[in-house]
Amino acid sequence: MTSRKTTWLSLVALGDDPLPDAEALVSAVARHDCEAPQLQITGQTDALITFSWGSATVLLARVGHPIPAAQLAGPCEIAWYWPQAAAAVAQHQAHLLITLIDEGRDPVEKGMRLTLLTSAVANSVRACGIVWGPAGLIHEPAAFAEQTNQMTRENLPLFLWIDFRITVVGEQLYQLCTTGLEAFDRLELEVAHCRAEPQQLLDDLYNVAHYAIDQATPLKDADTIGSTEDRPLTARHETSLLDDHRQVIRLEYG
Repeated sequence: MTSRKTTWLSLVALGDDPLPDAEALVSAVARHDCEAPQLQITGQTDALITFSWGSATVLLARVGHPIPAAQLAGPCEIAWYWPQAAAAVAQHQAHLLITLIDEGRDPVEKGMRLTLLTSAVANSVRACGIVWGPAGLIHEPAAFAEQTNQMTRENLPLFLWIDFRITVVGEQLYQLCTTGLEAFDRLELEVAHCRAEPQQLLDDLYNVAHYAIDQATPLKDADTIGSTEDRPLTARHETSLLDDHRQVIRLEYG
């Protein structure tokens, strides 16, 4: 398991919009999840709003210049699910920075809260892109909102949180590596030289990632897991295919 401390933040690229209305954000959050502690405004200026949210503190700041190009280049390059990402954010003028600070132990709860508030913020301005900080991913605002609206503890929006990167490594051979699970105190997942159809591979790894995050304890070496009985996957603790200094869960089809 990683010891890296996650910074729970997101960035919303926009035009010359001012800060969103704080009371409207409180109402939008309450409409989505009435069981969570209520978001409460604790301070406000023209450039910054602070909230308390149960045990969490949230800062929403307006930054009057674009997100640095170097910070956007990587997320746009790997956004296979949104090929127009670079063009969509090319002319943005400013951005909103959302930071959630919570010393609680449940990273899933942190992820859900940051997702919910980010979606509410993006819906209240002319957002042209959303950067999910923990995994360095960029998302189209409407797609982000759609997945947020479907989010529950049993249906986590993993495509917002985790990059499932499929690479062709040979004739009908594929490799899949995740980025983003470390934020949830779990080892990243990898599959090497697999002959499964890419969509099936993606579906299987999505299910394993959801299971891994949802369980109280991490996957152990030699654990077997699978979405169906005819496609069991065995977990092996191995060195990453991408980084010799990182340990991952290598999944092998039975």
